[in-house]
Amino acid sequence: HLGGNHIESRWCIGAAGSAEGPSAPPPSAPPQSGGCGGGCIAGILGGCFVFFSAALFFALWMSGAFAKYSCPSPLTGKAGTAAPASATGSQNPPEGVQLSK
Repeated sequence: HLGGNHIESRWCIGAAGSAEGPSAPPPSAPPQSGGCGGGCIAGILGGCFVFFSAALFFALWMSGAFAKYSCPSPLTGKAGTAAPASATGSQNPPEGVQLSK
């Protein structure tokens, strides 16, 4: 007993009821090749290409870029029918209606 510090070793009772000493460190795992290899990088780049291509085609379709190829945007008026005046931005009143000043 020196200076009031007392260190004692304790033994643990295992599941089988036997006394065991301090546990040994686990066996070291085999070194793993770290990082992302060529296949991983190609997969990421391919996925980005597919995603951004789909987003680009969707934006072009919504803007009406494919209307001349018989694929009109659902946001614009139907072909052959007049779009409502509010959709075309027209400031002219319907025929026969006069605006008061």
